Amino acid sequence: MGTILLFIYSIFQIILFTVVFTLSTVYFFRKHNPFYASLAILFIFYTLDIIVIMMTECVPSFSVFYDTTFLSVPSFKTIIYTVTATCLAFVYNSIFYENFEPKLYIPVIILALIWLFIPMFPGDSLRVYI
Repeated sequence: MGTILLFIYSIFQIILFTVVFTLSTVYFFRKHNPFYASLAILFIFYTLDIIVIMMTECVPSFSVFYDTTFLSVPSFKTIIYTVTATCLAFVYNSIFYENFEPKLYIPVIILALIWLFIPMFPGDSLRVYI
């Protein structure tokens, strides 16, 4: 029963995120506001993340492949997290400030560097924990 509910929840999230992505894209092409472009990019990457999570939970062969790849080079999640953090900083910047605030992107750059160097950390348990 829990697996079925998790599957339905994941499908609902994918549909909801796709609707928000579509509306943001339409508003971007109508108003040419970069705020809507960042929302569209944010939700398409949320959708990709949910799809990967759902596939690792429902498809055993993909789960084994993804887990072994993720332990050696977590580049897919690094890209998703970096793009998500950048879009969230841009959305925050465009809502609360009128001009560009570069200090908001310093934590994003630091996090991206940490995520890129995780495979170089010693020990597998530390890498999995981080």
